[in-house]
Amino acid sequence: MPAGPPSTDPCAAQLQAANDLEGRIDAHNAQPHTFTLPDQQGAYDAYNNEARQLNSEKDAAVANLKACGDAVNKLLNNGSVKPPTQDRINKIQDGIDSIPSGFKPPATAPKQGGVVTVMPELKPLWRALRSGNPGTTQSIGNVPFQGKTWPQTGTPNPVYPAGSGQTIPAGRFGNPAVSADHIVPIAEILYLPGFLKLPPALMYQVVRAPVNLQWLSSLENSIKSSGSAARILGADTQWIQEQGNLQNSLRGQLTDLIQQLLKTLGSQP
Repeated sequence: MPAGPPSTDPCAAQLQAANDLEGRIDAHNAQPHTFTLPDQQGAYDAYNNEARQLNSEKDAAVANLKACGDAVNKLLNNGSVKPPTQDRINKIQDGIDSIPSGFKPPATAPKQGGVVTVMPELKPLWRALRSGNPGTTQSIGNVPFQGKTWPQTGTPNPVYPAGSGQTIPAGRFGNPAVSADHIVPIAEILYLPGFLKLPPALMYQVVRAPVNLQWLSSLENSIKSSGSAARILGADTQWIQEQGNLQNSLRGQLTDLIQQLLKTLGSQP
């Protein structure tokens, strides 16, 4: 029987594993379990051994489901992610399926001119993950990232030194011209250890994780692109250093959460 479409639920595999264990336990409990001892000692021992094994597997499955939920909550960072459509998840799966068999990403994301390079083998997946991500100020709303809502129009642009006169410009719909910037770029997330082993719904969660977003003026966001804050000419040196520290911290956090998610799936990076 052909497999159905990939799930849009990030912890679907862990939930299915826990439900499957419940079914196996129900089947076990439905077996005859009245024994005459010592004549049926062997059957009695086998029944109890199976019960202990099933209970152990159930405990592990429940722990994996909880660990998946905990990791997703850390990615959300008290925020939220718009649920994916089945079409979006299907396109991510198509991107995964397009990666050649045996392909292994480099240990370090390749760069050219300070910008992360997306290898040809990963471009279909990158496009599927990047499309509509994370959205405009109009679609997201003034939600906090890194504990801060978006800077208001006409206020000093924190990218530049104090007194520079650089301010946040006005955007469309009366909102300030700012964007939800990926601190660790999506292009780099592709190369984080184990990311390519995640199912589509978890990939979707990781690349849209509010924990990895910040508000940044739209022009500077486009200049930064898939590189570092140092690409922005005239940027405040202290701000650049803070951005580098933040990116390093988030890179480590995302890597740890990916590994945690893989363990809940019974996989390793």
